[in-house]
This record gives sequence, C-alpha cells and structure tokens, in this order.
Amino acid sequence: MLHLNVESEEKNLENQKETFSLSDCFKKEWLSLTNKQQKLNMLICCICNQITNNAMELHCNEHEKADQVYLVGEECLQNYLKQNNEKCPIQQHDRCEFSQGKAVRKLVSELLVICPRQFDLNKRQSNKGIKFGEDEENWSKLNPNSNSKNNCNCNYKGKMKDLKDHMDKSCNLIPIKQNIPSKIVNELNVMSEQIKELQNVIKVQTEQVKDLKAKSLKKDEQIFELTKDIQQLKTEIVDLKQQQNDQIEQSKIKFEELAKTNNKQFENLKNELQQYQIKFDEYKKIIETNAKNQNTNVQQVQLQINTQIEEQKNEQKEKEQNIAVFECNKNCGDMLSFIQSPNLKNGVDFLLVIENEQTIHLKNNEWNNYNFGIFLLGENITLTPYFIYGLNILHPKLIAQNWDIQ
Repeated sequence: MLHLNVESEEKNLENQKETFSLSDCFKKEWLSLTNKQQKLNMLICCICNQITNNAMELHCNEHEKADQVYLVGEECLQNYLKQNNEKCPIQQHDRCEFSQGKAVRKLVSELLVICPRQFDLNKRQSNKGIKFGEDEENWSKLNPNSNSKNNCNCNYKGKMKDLKDHMDKSCNLIPIKQNIPSKIVNELNVMSEQIKELQNVIKVQTEQVKDLKAKSLKKDEQIFELTKDIQQLKTEIVDLKQQQNDQIEQSKIKFEELAKTNNKQFENLKNELQQYQIKFDEYKKIIETNAKNQNTNVQQVQLQINTQIEEQKNEQKEKEQNIAVFECNKNCGDMLSFIQSPNLKNGVDFLLVIENEQTIHLKNNEWNNYNFGIFLLGENITLTPYFIYGLNILHPKLIAQNWDIQ
C-alpha cells in the first residue's frame, strides 16, 4: 500500500511538471496568440523553426552574400555545434562564426505574451476535453491549501522581458510541487529511496538465488559425471591389474630362461677374461723391458747431444776470436796505409817499430803523445815508459798477445 501511494504521488507531481523553459526557443503557437504572424516571421530560428531566444546572428564568409540574415537561438546553436563537430547549421562548413543579435533580442523582449503555464493548461484541457469546472475541481484536490477559485487560472498578459519575474513570484499556476511542504516532500523522497533500495536488494537476492540454483544444478551434473568417471576408472583399474599379473607371469618365465642362458654366457666370458689377463701380463713384461731399453738409449742420445753442443760452443768461440783478429788486422792495415803519407813523420806523429826483439824506452813528456798511435809490427817488442800520459795504442789486446808492455 505504501508503495502504491508513493507512486500515485509521483504521478501527480509528474503531471504538474514545468514544461516551459526560459532558455529554449519560444513556441510560435504560444506567441501567435498575442503577436502578428508577420512580425514573428522575422524572428524565426533556423534550427528549430521557433521564435529565437537569446538570438545569435550567423555571419560566416561562406554565406555572407545571402539575401537574408540567419538567426538562431543561443541554446539551439550550442547544442547543434556540439552534436555536429562545430559545423555551421547553414552549409555544414567548418569554423562557424556568429555574434549576439542585439537588435533581435530587443524585439523579442518587447513581445506581448500571456502566461505560458496558462497556455499549457488550456492546451491540455483542449486535448483531454476537460471542462473548466472539472479542471478547477481537480486543481482544488491537488492543491488543498488554496481557497480561491481564481488560483486555478492565470490572467497575466505583459512583455517578454517581465515574464521571468511573473513566473517566479506572482503566477497563480506555480507547479504543485512547489506548494507541497518541503517536509512532506523530503519524507516522500526518503521513502521512495528506501523502497528503491529494498527493490534493489530483492532483485539482487533473486539473482543470487537464481545463480545458486544454476550452480547447484551444475554441481549435480558434475557429481553425476564424476561418479560415472569413477566407475569407469574402477573397471579400468581391474583390467589393468589383470593385465599386469599376466605380464608378471610371462616376465618370470622369460627371466628364468634368460638366467639359464646368462649363466652359460657368464662362464664363457669368465674363461675368456682369464686368457686375456694372461696375455696382458705377458705384454706388460715386454713393454716394461722395452721401456728400460728406451731409457738407456735416451740417456746415451742425451749425452751425445750435450757433447755436440759443447763442441759447437767451442767452435763458435774460435770463430768469434778469428773474426776479431781479422777485424783487427783489417783495421791495422788501413791505419798503416794512412800513416805512409809524406806529411806524417815516424817518432813525431806516430811510433812504428818493425824490428824484432826490441826494447823501447819512452821518455817523459817527449815520446808519450803520438796523435796517430803506436804500431808495433815486430815480435817480442818491450815498451818501458817512465810515465805515459795520453798514450794512444792501436788495438791493445792484439799488442798484449804479441808484445810486452812494462
């Protein structure tokens, strides 16, 4: 019962819902009751074909040469641009350019109008065929706080610019929703919300019950299938056991046969292994004897190699000495050919001794400075200087081997 009462209250409130909007374009049917049609034709919205509200003028370059001025209501234009990717409503081109039609807005604000609520009420009455007295009675039932019969009509007639103030403050047809005490409205809203919540809970629970039933059916089907599978598995297990027993018996027979055969093969292999062991021991002794002989040979070869290396070293030393002697003799020959120049004198610029078994006494500060060296070409020549300072002797090693220097 509570739910039905709330629904009836909501229906009554819905019947009294405001149908007039101060932001949308105005209906021609309403304004033609108090204004000439010729005047209204100059104020038509290009989008909704009604009288423009908050008129906007289109002045795009694409249709600037048109003979007419394109007017649109502000809200109609904004909604159209949002729904059509900002394209112009006249030629569907991009970058729609517009501005406020101040002159048109002034004309619309001066239009003579009647109360739009009274207009809607009269229209509903004519559509439903309700007489004036019946409507007044229904109004009294819906609005018990009003005692005057005049409250069910509004005789307002004035300019458009004064309409908002009239509808907000002095209109007798203010929707019943506004006359109901706020406390009752709040209680009804709370009760309505609670009922909706309960309905949602019941709906959710009903869906849950359905889900549980469906899940239960699925589980029963799964249990039946599992039972069936278990029976089948039991049968397969029995068959597998029987097959395993048969295979075990066959395997035992084969194993016994193989065991007999393997024993004979094992004896044969054992005998062959013993023979191989005897042969291996013989080969081992032969290899050890050969290894000893090879070690002896290696030592002998190593001794020979070392001897050859020593001989090669000695030969190398002799070659080096011979090379040194050769180089020395070569240098001495060069120097001798050089000092034979007529500009150089023996005993002054150089000292040359050719005779054998000679003893040369070098005087202090006289014979001790030979710029081009001392050449001792004889054998067993002895130099006995008291003091040699700055003495230049060619190849002292060679001189030391052939002559004595004291």
